[in-house]
Amino acid sequence: MNALAVKTRIRDRLRQRKFELERIERAYRQTVGDQRLRSHAEASVKCREPTLLRLVTTYNGLCDKLMALVRQRKAVRGAVMPHYIPWEGLFELDVDDDIWQDVGLTGDEAEPPAWLADDKV
Repeated sequence: MNALAVKTRIRDRLRQRKFELERIERAYRQTVGDQRLRSHAEASVKCREPTLLRLVTTYNGLCDKLMALVRQRKAVRGAVMPHYIPWEGLFELDVDDDIWQDVGLTGDEAEPPAWLADDKV
């Protein structure tokens, strides 16, 4: 459950970062006030990066601990390993990234929906 909480925090921080950066990307005309706002937003985003990377390191460390428990056969039967979160491409928030999947963290691993599991649907 701790890993799920950390992953949820990572997702929230990434989402917040994306919306902050959208403001920067849309600005094409810059007056003096806009330039100050842009530099402030960029500094704010840059300031939050180490915290986000530290959370990813914590989450991946928890994944390592879970892997060790599975190898030692101390984990519950049928335990599914959660996916690691890679640092590369972390800030791009692609739809297919593992950050959106909570594999092995929720405890209720049911059959995936047909639209997700079956290519014919």
